[in-house]
Amino acid sequence: MKYLLCIVLIVVTNGLSAQQKSKKKISREMHGKIHAVVEYTSLEAGNKPPAISRLRFPSGKSISSPQVVIEMQNTRPAQVMDGIGGAFNEQGWAALSALPAGKRRTVLSHLFNTKKGANLRFNRIPIGASDFALSAYSLDSVKDDWALKHFSIRRDEGCLIPYIQAAQSINPEMKFHASAWSPPGWMKTNGSQTGGGELLGDTRTLESYADYFVKFLQTYKQHGIIIQRLCPQNEPMVAGSYPGCKIPAPLYAKALTAWVIPAVKKSGLTTEVWAGTFNFWRRDTRKYFDYILNDAGLAKEAGGYSFQYSNMNWVREFTSRYPNVKLQHSESECYYGANSEEEAFRDFQDFVAYVRAGCSLFTFWNMVLPEPHTST
Repeated sequence: MKYLLCIVLIVVTNGLSAQQKSKKKISREMHGKIHAVVEYTSLEAGNKPPAISRLRFPSGKSISSPQVVIEMQNTRPAQVMDGIGGAFNEQGWAALSALPAGKRRTVLSHLFNTKKGANLRFNRIPIGASDFALSAYSLDSVKDDWALKHFSIRRDEGCLIPYIQAAQSINPEMKFHASAWSPPGWMKTNGSQTGGGELLGDTRTLESYADYFVKFLQTYKQHGIIIQRLCPQNEPMVAGSYPGCKIPAPLYAKALTAWVIPAVKKSGLTTEVWAGTFNFWRRDTRKYFDYILNDAGLAKEAGGYSFQYSNMNWVREFTSRYPNVKLQHSESECYYGANSEEEAFRDFQDFVAYVRAGCSLFTFWNMVLPEPHTST
């Protein structure tokens, strides 16, 4: 996807005067020609977004007033779009596996077909359990196995990998980014994948931590799944009851630049190690944000930065500070399964915001869930 053309006629009502809000339609005229008609709709008032008619352009004919005139300016190119994706999780495959093979194939085609489907082509993979796994697990559950002799993806071979390979059968050119919600519990201060805890900062842990990711990348490659981007930790500034792991900003930067990135390079893998995934939006994450933003060494070594649930002004600070460093969006809002027009509209607003902030990839969260579609 070399170029992305978005024709968007959206006006945020919060910034309008009472007089403007009362108007149903406003025409904008330039040089005597009508260029657009904008309709204002306030979702806060319980209204639904207006139906949008498809624009049709007659081939070989000029378009003149009063028809819509779209002026494209290609003199200021921005980021090259890598695509749009979703996330693989165990609960998704559990739901798909309950379908007859033909219907399952139809659903997968709707998601991944590049011409007749949604063309979700750059998708996210969890390393071990996410909060939408069937239960918490890691790829090495043997305590103090620093040499990772018991590392295994056997559980993934029964669930995640068949899901991914089924998607690859629809689009063999599919790309992936991967992130861990938690390392094995024995690498953390609380000894568990869940319930909080921080990554241990000693040399033995950091060496094993880096090797853990290399083994994941290597074993998945053996199954025909090549990971283009590795984001070692999902939301390293927070941890709740689900799988998670806090990593203080100085330790996070050190773990990547001194251990994970060198280990991946030494292995001969082509995977880029990205900083993230970061959710920079609360005030108490600003110090963490400032440390990562001001670490020039991390910016030099990392393949890019990955954001989700973030303050757009903060994301744009990365774009301004490091204009040549890539950015991506890694997770959309979860919601609770209503699949309403309001939720779709909010996702679209997020898509526009992250792309305008410089992100080359937008990633939806779960693509498929069973009832009652809740986090584990």
